[in-house]
Amino acid sequence: MDQVRQFVRREWSTKEVRDLNLKLVRNLGLFVGAVYLFRRYGSWMAI
Repeated sequence: MDQVRQFVRREWSTKEVRDLNLKLVRNLGLFVGAVYLFRRYGSWMAI
C-alpha cells in the first residue's frame, strides 16, 4: 500500500498533472462562482 501511495504521489507531482489539476480547480471554481451568482441574483439575470 505504501508503494502505491509513493507511486501516486510521484506521478501526481509531475508538472503536466499539476497544470491539469490547476486548470480543473480553476474551472470548477469559475463554475461554482457562476452558479452561486446565478442563484444569488435570481434567474432574471441570464448568464
